[in-house]
Amino acid sequence: MMDAFGKLADPGFARDTVLLVSGYSIAAALGVAAESMTDYDAPTEVYGLVTVVGAEYAPGVSGRQKRHVQLGAGAHTALALGERFGVRDAVEGAM
Repeated sequence: MMDAFGKLADPGFARDTVLLVSGYSIAAALGVAAESMTDYDAPTEVYGLVTVVGAEYAPGVSGRQKRHVQLGAGAHTALALGERFGVRDAVEGAM
């Protein structure tokens, strides 16, 4: 049985984490790129949703890899929605 610190050294855990962070980062970069190239200012959540859908159709991305990228983009969407509706401020204010 692997202890907690062994999990950090597990290559599978590192790969999954990189994929998840990639999904989050792709959504954020997509937003920055779209807003800098156009005059359109879409809600931040849209870029997370676009990344989830895009990962579904991306060639060469499948299975667990696709799922982890989509989870990262989903986290981006959830955090953006939380900021939009003041959840983050409410949680920080409650502490």
